[in-house]
Amino acid sequence: MVTASPDLVDPDFTDLVSTLPHDQQYSYVFNGSAQVLDHVIVNPAMLSKFSRFAYARNDADFPEVFRNDPNRPDASPTMTCRLLTSHWPEATPPVLHLPANTTAEATSPAGPS
Repeated sequence: MVTASPDLVDPDFTDLVSTLPHDQQYSYVFNGSAQVLDHVIVNPAMLSKFSRFAYARNDADFPEVFRNDPNRPDASPTMTCRLLTSHWPEATPPVLHLPANTTAEATSPAGPS
């Protein structure tokens, strides 16, 4: 049984799993049961940059006959990758404040002194 508790996080964080369609809210399948083991939790600042979240379920979305086949890269039972796409503003190019052009005359073959 889980009892309700007050919200202790301010500002609230968002579990990106909740942004997926209900039938996609899993990261792992164990004995035929879809479960969520891999979460991505973001704060409001990151959520505002968020564009898309998905799982690359290397372990869950392949036939069971592929499991533990050493000749298949998708046979690993614990490989679930989280894919997050976000948008960031373009960086402002730096502004250089350089001194004005300087001219120095050579006083010897080695150059200016």
